[in-house]
Amino acid sequence: WVPVLWLLLLLDVTDCIAQNSQWDPLARGPLDVPPPIAVRATGKQGAPPFGVQVFAPSVDGDYPVLAFVPGFLYRPSSCTLFLSHVASHGVVVLGIEVPILKRAIEGAAARAKNVAEVMQYLKADEAASFTEAFRAAGGHRNLTFDLSRLGFLAHSIGGHTTMYILNWISCFGAKFAIFMDPVDGLDPYGFEKQYLLPLGVHPNITVNFSTPVAVLISGYAHDALKYPHFLHWPACAPDDRSGLHWFASLKQPKWLVNLTDYGHIDFLDASERDSAGRVCSAGPAAGNRAGRDVYRRSLGALVLAFSGAWFRVPSFPPQEELLKWLEEAPAKLAPSRATCISERSLPLPPQGECHRESLGLPELSITQLV
Repeated sequence: WVPVLWLLLLLDVTDCIAQNSQWDPLARGPLDVPPPIAVRATGKQGAPPFGVQVFAPSVDGDYPVLAFVPGFLYRPSSCTLFLSHVASHGVVVLGIEVPILKRAIEGAAARAKNVAEVMQYLKADEAASFTEAFRAAGGHRNLTFDLSRLGFLAHSIGGHTTMYILNWISCFGAKFAIFMDPVDGLDPYGFEKQYLLPLGVHPNITVNFSTPVAVLISGYAHDALKYPHFLHWPACAPDDRSGLHWFASLKQPKWLVNLTDYGHIDFLDASERDSAGRVCSAGPAAGNRAGRDVYRRSLGALVLAFSGAWFRVPSFPPQEELLKWLEEAPAKLAPSRATCISERSLPLPPQGECHRESLGLPELSITQLV
């Protein structure tokens, strides 16, 4: 029976290696993902304080969760192609739908309060209330949300909101955070002065939280559209409040990947991207449908590689292999062009972690954010 046992173990290991060798985050995953399920804010007990759009497989399972905080003037459903790509590999995305008008007029603290209220609602009873609301909205009945495996994904001013929450309020048990072109403040004009960090790059100033972080930036996000000079039209992600502005002040371990030939909003679905293209510069590689599809899949692959390193999804490769994939992005993402910086001299937390440090900053409760 000993040889038989060894044979079974060998077959099991071989099968695992075979599964991982077929893992391709650039390709659509094996799971079917229907259109997002909208869990509405009804004001009734048991409903979320703001709408949540759920991008999830239509297959039974207990899935890790990415909480997605979108940028300015668009909804999570505006990037359905990108988020569905992530979900097709077995990672549920919960898109937090802060009303667009509120985002346009409220300050940084109030916006953070909105998102923190949703996170508090999700975490209060291990998502039991949210799961019930999801199923009532037509969601898959045998799907559950594993909030012990939680990460943040944020874009543009959603990055400021998320960093504000991590810095001042709570980690909410997150294992890591991914920021796509994060922008400090409310707007690129600087009308909202509640910056988390001084403008510019200040490596001597660090944030008040520690967690594995990936910063994914686009090479043309800092370019402004060519409107008449008297309009003083800004870039959507100016250099002094995006990119290295954040990366320099984040704690290790941290990674920065620059997809050099794309712009700030090139990952949005077609109609939304065309509308946003009147505000933000596009990159030359996004000039046609095929180029934009490559960008969405490239972003999705980076999100999956980093998420999988901390979520420990059984069908994904081991942590070190996933992080190596991320660090080798310049070669992996062809025909996209990319560069990568990583700083991870500290021992890596095996399953990710997030904690806040005092640094003289007070802990704020959600009710104090007004």
